[in-house]
Amino acid sequence: MKLPETDSRSGDFPEVRDGGRAGVSLASLIRNHRVRRNMTQKQLADFATISVRAVRDLESGRVRRPRRETLRLIAEALQLTEPLLAELEKVADVAVPWPPARTGPVAADPPPRTQRIIGRGAETGMLRYLLASGENRLVVVSGLPGTGKTALAVEVAHTLQESAGLTVLWSSSVPGVFEADGADAVAARLGEDPGLLVLDGCRPSELGEDLISTMLRRSPRLRIMVTASHPFPHPAVAFPLAPLPVPGSDGLPEVVASPAVRLLTRRLGLVRPDFTVSEDNCADVAELCRVVDGLPRAVELIGQWLAFYRPGRLLRLLRETPDDCLWSRATGNGVDVLGPIHDSLRLLTEDGRLLLSLLTRLGPQWTAPDVEALWTGPMHRLGGALRDLLLRGVIRTSASGDQLTFALPRLVTLASRGPSGTPRG
Repeated sequence: MKLPETDSRSGDFPEVRDGGRAGVSLASLIRNHRVRRNMTQKQLADFATISVRAVRDLESGRVRRPRRETLRLIAEALQLTEPLLAELEKVADVAVPWPPARTGPVAADPPPRTQRIIGRGAETGMLRYLLASGENRLVVVSGLPGTGKTALAVEVAHTLQESAGLTVLWSSSVPGVFEADGADAVAARLGEDPGLLVLDGCRPSELGEDLISTMLRRSPRLRIMVTASHPFPHPAVAFPLAPLPVPGSDGLPEVVASPAVRLLTRRLGLVRPDFTVSEDNCADVAELCRVVDGLPRAVELIGQWLAFYRPGRLLRLLRETPDDCLWSRATGNGVDVLGPIHDSLRLLTEDGRLLLSLLTRLGPQWTAPDVEALWTGPMHRLGGALRDLLLRGVIRTSASGDQLTFALPRLVTLASRGPSGTPRG
């Protein structure tokens, strides 16, 4: 599956490697990348879901410090690698954590709301309830990469700032952000006021062993919300975040009301405002969301592909050659959905990896007795492995009558196999 005009040559262009050197401008870098991709300014704008005027302003030099999100969209449209995106950010002087870290983990106010969050009303309300009272001082929001943990955290942070009067501090997870004086910086910033510290994209290895405990002790009215792709070792309230609900049937009213479809149509509306979900295409649109498990990052990517393919055609391509549009490390096509999931699976415990290999043999749905029949180790280790996979979003639960069933998302199965079904170590 290839993007029109550009994909067939996506591997033939030499990389621009002079970003960041004296005399190299952001305007020339973007223009050079666009020309090498044989794209017009309008094509770039359409792929990046930004305006043609925004592209012209960047290439003319009228805008020299765009928002980081704008650069990310342009890089995805141009199919740039992470190093090339970093070069753009360096030239634009935006290659810093969002917001910029100043002392320890205390960054600044939370990032602004850039758009309305879809389908997360229940999750927002529950996290607000957990954090507002101060009784739950450490909450960890976990789930597969691309589930929308950061977007949810931004919404919750603003909601608590506005409704509960909390001072909200935010830090993205990058090397060097979490410094030894972090607890002192938080305490100095909050004083006696109630506050919320959001550690977005946090990895346990980036935190000092006792840093969170010290922060909570030094600031008695502090709450901490962590977003992570895996469980956290500290005692905390675990909040696994599932992907968006997908349509349960192909009926038009249910399809258009589905959060996953609403997200898809919002993304698609940026490049095809004339598109509507109708009786003719609603079954295919619903299945498109199901085939990517309702994962927000994948759903938004589907919205991009629908700018060039009819829903039925795209659905066939997703089923026959999913790597071509979901694994950009293999193809160079835009947003990488499967790569980050694959990386998160490599961090599973030994028991978790063993359990995942067993589950792939059971099929998409199974029950606890099904797993027990295959598991040869102690039962308490099976329970620990199941909990680990649940918190990571690798498996999901659903109730059917009195029977609790488990499901293995299709994207997890694809990511565990590697590009083109080749297992990756």
